[in-house]
Amino acid sequence: SVCSSNGFYSGNVVSQRKELYQGTRTQIEKEQKQQADQWEQTAGELVHTREYQLKLLSREWSNRFDQLNYMILRINKHADSLFELSVLNSTENVREQIYIDKTSSCGHRETIRIRNYVWGDQAQTSTIDNKLVSPEGVDLLDAFDLRPPESLKKTSIRKLEQDVHPCKSDKWSLELRLTDIPFQPVLSTCRDVQQYFPYLWISFGDKLESAVKMRKPEWWWQLSQHGKMADGTKWKSAFTLKYPSKDSAIGGVEEPLPRGEWSVRIYASNNGLGDWNPTTLIKFDHFYENLLNEFGSAEEWPCPPTS
Repeated sequence: SVCSSNGFYSGNVVSQRKELYQGTRTQIEKEQKQQADQWEQTAGELVHTREYQLKLLSREWSNRFDQLNYMILRINKHADSLFELSVLNSTENVREQIYIDKTSSCGHRETIRIRNYVWGDQAQTSTIDNKLVSPEGVDLLDAFDLRPPESLKKTSIRKLEQDVHPCKSDKWSLELRLTDIPFQPVLSTCRDVQQYFPYLWISFGDKLESAVKMRKPEWWWQLSQHGKMADGTKWKSAFTLKYPSKDSAIGGVEEPLPRGEWSVRIYASNNGLGDWNPTTLIKFDHFYENLLNEFGSAEEWPCPPTS
């Protein structure tokens, strides 16, 4: 099998993973994937989340599978009873990620990206998301109408997230992700983009026929897992690494490019729609500090002295 009984990779991993995803999925596997996809969908409702991040050192990941097993062991130790990571309960994928260049003449300043999943648990599916970043989280809600189109509302993901980095936690982002779209969508003009985000460009009607410029594709591998804590708080963990090609992302036997990270996202109460549990935040802050003291975060920890 791909994984040993304790949830770790074992044996000739590369060939085993290829065999797994080249085979035909059973109906049960398809249903499990559908349930995983639906887990994050908010049907247009705005959820509140917080994401804790560790930047990964590329040189430590030339053998992805050994490093992954080691980090899972150590993260689980520090997490104690908050959550538990296991490869057996994770989903794995490789995606082609393409950004719309901000110099495109659609009148937007936000980050728009397409993710085409080409291998693994989400293969042959795509998503498109629109993300705005600001140090004043509430201002994003006042300034931008980031609602999904009615036809895609049910399967959309919409969240206001606070990013927690080692030495700062004042970065907020407002994101809308659409999951029920064609595989590898083609966006040629601003009108093609507007169909997914119809409320943002109401005042830019004269730009709809302008050409869209796409950046060079990036290749990313991800291993993710989600669950609920004992108090009902939803969480999602993700190891994410960037590679120069699709094959290297699948193989995992060469050093990845910079920008890799491990993150864990937690949700406010009531699946992100309610208030934050103060006790949960205190526990996660303590867990994060302990993790930083062991692993650090590339070029971010310890915090540089303030003048």
